[in-house]
Amino acid sequence: MKFAVELTEKADRDLRNIFLYIKMDLCAPAIAEKQIKRLWKAILSLDELPERYRRYEKELVLCQDFGQLKYKNFQFLV
Repeated sequence: MKFAVELTEKADRDLRNIFLYIKMDLCAPAIAEKQIKRLWKAILSLDELPERYRRYEKELVLCQDFGQLKYKNFQFLV
């Protein structure tokens, strides 16, 4: 069964900022492109079996049901 993967505006903005930081601040446009492609691939993979990631258990979101996807130095609430 396929699930819809939706990004919040903040998540989208965060991904853009990651890209710009790597591209501009680190002067590594090729690495920025590869990293963002990898991040998007990981995020979009949530359309199948999103429950494969453990639940996120921080105080701020205990009232909601989130999982977490960790990819390299990044963490996503799913």
